[in-house]
Amino acid sequence: MRLANDTNGFTRKETVMKRTYSPLDMDERRKIALGRTAGLSVEKLGRHRSTIFRDIRRNTFTDAEFVDLNGYYCVTAHAWHVSLGS
Repeated sequence: MRLANDTNGFTRKETVMKRTYSPLDMDERRKIALGRTAGLSVEKLGRHRSTIFRDIRRNTFTDAEFVDLNGYYCVTAHAWHVSLGS
């Protein structure tokens, strides 16, 4: 909590929420991959949907020549994330 002055010169208490972020772990990525394969909603992981869809967008493999291999690979996604060191 912090004190802040509003436009009228009064001091008010302001609640500042911390932003916490924990990256997806391998188990969560596995659930995403299984859910996508089964055609299920992956939003039931307890994560914000933007976190899940961002990970899918970043880590989906697409190739015009090898169309059968297109998709989200959780092991590759996790290895890439670990290699970034974040």
